Amino acid sequence: MKDIQIHLEKLRKEAAECFVVSNLATDPEKRELFARVGGHLQELASGVQNAMAAEPANEASAEDTKVVDSKEATTTRRMLPWVLVLVLLTAAGAFVWARAERAPSPVTALETKAEPPPAPQEDTKQAIAKILSAEEEKRKLLTDQLGTLAARVDNLEKARAEVVEPATRRDAETPRQPRHRKTGAFNW
Repeated sequence: MKDIQIHLEKLRKEAAECFVVSNLATDPEKRELFARVGGHLQELASGVQNAMAAEPANEASAEDTKVVDSKEATTTRRMLPWVLVLVLLTAAGAFVWARAERAPSPVTALETKAEPPPAPQEDTKQAIAKILSAEEEKRKLLTDQLGTLAARVDNLEKARAEVVEPATRRDAETPRQPRHRKTGAFNW
């Protein structure tokens, strides 16, 4: 009788755990599955409790009538723990099955271990190298533009020097002629 009570308590604990897992589950299908398993375990626990409550009454009536089939009683008593074990194994299987869906398969785990992802340091080094090469290209472009601009400024200075130099030589070599005629006495 104590064994049956122990199994009854285990059933109640398993039902409570299923309800807790059902409340914590984020997937609606898993939530429903654990709620159903918890409800089923709770029904089984109440059935076992009802059977335990009815068993003393059955024993009393059997004693009154003196019609007791000892083989059936022992068979029923032997089957009840096995039924409880079967129910517990079913509940544990459902629990393990639900967890197995979330866990990656061992083959996938081995594949991921075989090819380690690139280290964060390598990614950082590659990013820095890209940034430096982009900066170097920008610096080269600016240097080329600066060289072109300097060449244009030099050409402008040469052109200005050529324009100013001939005008200065001409002024120095020939006296300056007035632009208007000199008027003296009336020349008619």
